[in-house]
Amino acid sequence: MERLFESPNFIFDQLNEQTWVHFIEVQRSNHYYWSFFNDDAKFNTHRFLRTWREYGSMMIGVTRKSDGFPIGMIDTIPVHPKYGIPHISLLTIHARYHGHGYGQKALHLFISFMEWKRVGIHVLAINTPAMKFWKQQGFQTISSEYVKTCKGMQELIHMEKEF
Repeated sequence: MERLFESPNFIFDQLNEQTWVHFIEVQRSNHYYWSFFNDDAKFNTHRFLRTWREYGSMMIGVTRKSDGFPIGMIDTIPVHPKYGIPHISLLTIHARYHGHGYGQKALHLFISFMEWKRVGIHVLAINTPAMKFWKQQGFQTISSEYVKTCKGMQELIHMEKEF
């Protein structure tokens, strides 16, 4: 893992295809994300790595400094090909740490480190906890579209925020 930066409470490491597997339990703990991939670990890994390569995304592991526990992941695309701005493809915090403010802290530390002025995200409309989180962070809905998933057609919401 390549260290990007540290805060008083967290370590942010850039992951690669070998080291991201240490954070797979973070992904598995997120019911909405995991069910999007049909609860299939092989499909999840294959699709995840293929998408990672196609978009040149950067995967960040967030570890708690106090005990070295992997608590979160952030997947970013430096410039989204459709929107022309940085894009957060995934921000997930291990389920056992939901409601402790870790997602908000990790998001703001990371965006500050990257010095982004505007950021886009996508959220499945059925993922009500994520929709609530992003709205609380000040992200605004820009557009939506329906995409085919393993669960059928799902509404995908595009949101953005200026910093």
